[in-house]
Amino acid sequence: MPSTSRGSAREGAAGALTPNGDPVLAARFAVPRVPKTFIRRARVTEHVSRSLTGPGRLVLVNGPAGAGKTLLVAGLAGEQPLPGRLVWLTVESGDNAPGNFWAYVIEALRHHGVALPDAIGVPARPDEVDDSLLSRLSACLNGRTEPVILVLDEFERASAPEVAEGLQFVLRHAGAGLRLIFVSRTEPLLPLHRHRAAGEVTDIRRADLAFRPGEAAELGRRHGPSLSDEAARTLTERRGGWAAGPRLCILAAQQADDPETIRPSGQSKPARGKSASTRVDFLLGIGFGRTLTARRVRRAGTCGRSVPAPPMCGATTSTSAGRLPLSPLPRREVCRPE
Repeated sequence: MPSTSRGSAREGAAGALTPNGDPVLAARFAVPRVPKTFIRRARVTEHVSRSLTGPGRLVLVNGPAGAGKTLLVAGLAGEQPLPGRLVWLTVESGDNAPGNFWAYVIEALRHHGVALPDAIGVPARPDEVDDSLLSRLSACLNGRTEPVILVLDEFERASAPEVAEGLQFVLRHAGAGLRLIFVSRTEPLLPLHRHRAAGEVTDIRRADLAFRPGEAAELGRRHGPSLSDEAARTLTERRGGWAAGPRLCILAAQQADDPETIRPSGQSKPARGKSASTRVDFLLGIGFGRTLTARRVRRAGTCGRSVPAPPMCGATTSTSAGRLPLSPLPRREVCRPE
């Protein structure tokens, strides 16, 4: 059975360098560990597994921050028999330089046990990659008896068109030897309309990733405090199924001096102390720090400007802001307590 690689990095990657002379960070090749509280959603993972064994060559897992994209794919890697060798690469902003990106792809393949001849070479400059190198890599992948399943996690960080063009070239010429899984908040710049017309794309979107009431209730049981069926239903409805919503509320209830400050019904008391801090830290960590400082959030109880997903507001503050009808608000409006 094809294997996956987790945890510590292959020692051989320790001496590798990127085209700009920096050491290759082999931790970027590790498949994220799935926590014990992870809720496996068979309806989604089985859909992805079927697509990998069929004619599909692209899997797009798209959703907002906190939707559970990365853990979904990491859980798939650990639980499902895969039709090929899984290769994981966590993308970073430096990968907008095509030479750096392909240097990391090549090292990721080798780290996860894909035999590549030395003749393939490595990019010589960070800002470009030779077509001949991509041709040699494509030919090598095309000759494999089992495909490589390359997971590109957080791919929204690599927005350079040159990176997408290189991926499209390799995907086209690698044939059945390559499957791509994009884990991203946005769609990649590949010609997806062509791949969709050919039946080669599997889309996993926010609605597919959304928690259902039974899943939220199971999450509560794994964390300790149990949720009634009504509470689980209300929580998922008010948060739009946003995966981080139930977990943040449960964690906040565990940390609060008075658990009643966290109520799935939305009729809640102002959250203070550790429970508020947990949710604010998460909010800032997924990008709100660019528009609001931690002090301003904690002081005003606001949920931020340029709201990426309405469920985030109600899940991260237990003030009356969580009960505001968010959809009619202008994009630049700030959600404040009543």
